[in-house]
Amino acid sequence: EGMESDLRLKHLLFYDEGPGATVSVEQTQNTLSLKIDGKVDASNSTDMINQEILAHLPLLMHPQAETVLVIGLGSGVSLGSAEQHPVRHLDCVELLKNVVAAADCFKNDTHDCLHDPRVTLVLGDGRNHVLLSDKKYDVIISEPTNVWVSGVGDLFTVEFFRLARQRLKPGGVMSAWFYTYHMGDAELRAGIKAFTTIFPHTTMWLSNESDLVLVGTLEPSKIDEAFLARMNDPKVASDLARVGIHEPADLLGAMLLNEDQLAEYARPARLHTDDNMLMEFNSGRRLFQSTHEVHLANIVERLRPNYFKYLDAATNDRVMVQAQARKLAMEGSLTRLRGNTPEAVRLYDAAYAAAPLDPYVLSKYVEVHLQVGDALLGQQDFARAREHYEKVAAAPAGPDLWVAYDGIGLADYYQNDFAGARDAFQTDITLNPNNSSGFARLGDVLIELADTTGAIKAYEQAVELAPWDLDTVNSLAWYYLERGLNLERALSLARQAARDGKQANYFDTLGCIYLKLSKLDEAAGALGRALRLEPQRTESIFHLALVRQAEGRTGDMRKLLQQVVALDTHGDWGAKARAMLGS
Repeated sequence: EGMESDLRLKHLLFYDEGPGATVSVEQTQNTLSLKIDGKVDASNSTDMINQEILAHLPLLMHPQAETVLVIGLGSGVSLGSAEQHPVRHLDCVELLKNVVAAADCFKNDTHDCLHDPRVTLVLGDGRNHVLLSDKKYDVIISEPTNVWVSGVGDLFTVEFFRLARQRLKPGGVMSAWFYTYHMGDAELRAGIKAFTTIFPHTTMWLSNESDLVLVGTLEPSKIDEAFLARMNDPKVASDLARVGIHEPADLLGAMLLNEDQLAEYARPARLHTDDNMLMEFNSGRRLFQSTHEVHLANIVERLRPNYFKYLDAATNDRVMVQAQARKLAMEGSLTRLRGNTPEAVRLYDAAYAAAPLDPYVLSKYVEVHLQVGDALLGQQDFARAREHYEKVAAAPAGPDLWVAYDGIGLADYYQNDFAGARDAFQTDITLNPNNSSGFARLGDVLIELADTTGAIKAYEQAVELAPWDLDTVNSLAWYYLERGLNLERALSLARQAARDGKQANYFDTLGCIYLKLSKLDEAAGALGRALRLEPQRTESIFHLALVRQAEGRTGDMRKLLQQVVALDTHGDWGAKARAMLGS
């Protein structure tokens, strides 16, 4: 049932069964996800910062990049971010033609990257392109899918990185995506060793909780005032700002390991090569293992905030603060993985207090308080749940801000603060107009506030977004009935709910609408169906008594009312039945 509800929240925007893979694009709430053979490979939510950093870092490190190669189009976010730099030409190699077609769904997130006149799209294999092409590039960006996917391992081997180096111009920079989930310690170190063997001057950056970016050069690279100047280019700055990177420290604080630390980390590993493919074969065995903790512990153990000798002291001071805050947040994640959520919350809170605008710190702070709030809501500890949601609402705005207001609204509703719940749900749907449940909950609250007109409007929007939400469909039908408005619409909705849901309360609503329309046989039939599903449903027995009254069958009416009185001795339906019998 939960899976069915989850699947119904997804709207399929694109689907194509191609010769290489089945590609789809789904929308869930405000998030678009690109799926290849059912596996999410890119999105415009939590993946955004990883997709952007992968492109921006090598271009910021190169003093004057003119030509760029992007291996793997995916959603197109990395290509679009690379286009924000003043480069002359970009090649993008993508294996799957239907991925190219799907990328059109993301054009609002990618600056419509494929229509940039500087771009040449190459349909083909990324490794073959670097093997067979005679072109040279200033920057190469490698963003394949996960290494456990058959055939992808050869984009992580020492032989591939050697070929890529041959395609770089003097002074060239390469970035490559690595990750920590479903990846054993030996595999990750082997891939990193393959990269650092070819690019001796490599740094590791944290782009997301479990996403890593390696940036490598053949000669020592400088992070200096020119790097900062390139960050301040208006188009680059604007692109970085949308993932929470507003100043140099927001990005530079993401460096995890410098070249010496990274070399020491990779030293004991075997090389990942074309001949052993140990990353591809071994990581495939770890799809149901939680491996992130191992890598996080290794990184936290080695993590020392980096001092950038070509930058001024004030900039370095800000970087140090954010790097320390990130380390605290990473320790929080490690503590959480080990089962100590209260201590993890304390560490996240301390990291947030030190660097509230750091994108990684902020993301973890928001994530943990939403999860703790949800847990407390499930335990019916509404006041404490609200406190956690309020922390998120008070934090700098992010893509999950609507979730916090959804939680605040529920906490207020269950504490009978209907005005507060109304305000929270209105903010919720303003932030996320695709949230059907937010509209439905707003409708529930407005009913409590006696605003039936507003409730009907909210329910209509909820039904438009989620016609499969039969509880809301039924509620809307009922409130049309209560107001005596648009009874044909009410009947259509009630028929839909009863047909698809087959629940007693849906047939009860349908029967009452038939009664209002004086279709007595249909009313009796629907209420009889409700009572076959729930034989002691006093509400439906009472409504059937009204049908018998309308038919002039007074004796049958009395028997039904007496049954209601017997079943509901102290409730509202029993009281109504006694009043009718008394009159």
